[in-house]
Amino acid sequence: MLGNVLYINCLDQAAVLADAIGDTDKAESYRETAATAREAWNEFFIDPDTGKTKNTKGEIQDTQASYATPLRFHVVSDENLEKVLENYNATIAEASGEDSDGMPIVPYTLTTGFNATGNLLNALSDYGLNDTAYKLFESTDYASWLYPVTQGATSIWERWNGYTNELGFNGNNSMNSFNHYSLGAVYEWMVAYQLGIKSDETQPGYQHFILQPTVGGDFTEAKGSYDSVYGTIKSGWTAADGVMTSYDVTVPANTSATLCLPVSGEVTACDGVTVTGAATHNAVETQQMELVAGTYHFEVTDGNVTVTAA
Repeated sequence: MLGNVLYINCLDQAAVLADAIGDTDKAESYRETAATAREAWNEFFIDPDTGKTKNTKGEIQDTQASYATPLRFHVVSDENLEKVLENYNATIAEASGEDSDGMPIVPYTLTTGFNATGNLLNALSDYGLNDTAYKLFESTDYASWLYPVTQGATSIWERWNGYTNELGFNGNNSMNSFNHYSLGAVYEWMVAYQLGIKSDETQPGYQHFILQPTVGGDFTEAKGSYDSVYGTIKSGWTAADGVMTSYDVTVPANTSATLCLPVSGEVTACDGVTVTGAATHNAVETQQMELVAGTYHFEVTDGNVTVTAA
């Protein structure tokens, strides 16, 4: 069922490429095929009563991977979305049982493999489930991104238990890289959602980009950067009790950005910042602003924002 999701995503991307070269007939054909495939996918792989995923035999699947990837690529229909999101959240928050190695599965741990691990947090944050995303991100139980750290890791491994304090290597390093991309794909979420630096799909190349920093978990600050072809984009925030207290951003020369700041109060702007008003983005209530090139500081007090330019 995930192969069908990736097929639909390929059709979506092919339509965008066809538009880019001016072949509108082919773009429309790709979109029509994708729409037909989406409808068939929802009919075949989603149980209409429960909203749970099914496998090719029609049996209930209800796994993290079976929800994360179709949600990430926006394959789930509007009619199924609410139940699918509830089920997806439950596979993480209420996870239980044992994995294929006989290891216990506990809440806020991962049960995905290479295919879906990179989609887990993105799919949650795309639909506003940031509390669950942060709890999963910060978990130290097996299997989680921080579990290897509790076992001495200083990099992201190919296997969660490639080495343990209790058993050493114990044969688990026979196919294990100790510096591996697949599980490290979580870094995309850290940049695109935690720091909130994302490309604008309608204006690719980062000449214009989207900013939506996401506060959560036990984090009291986060800061980082992305080296775009136009220069370094910097984004960082501070928080107290899960609420943003400040935000700093650098928009490189010859670029602009749309900022979706997760606040609800009034915004006192400065030159270079134009407030466009309240809007929902990724299922989060935000104040949206247009930023020209420059460095800005946003001080947040009781939901109200004062902006100054550096």
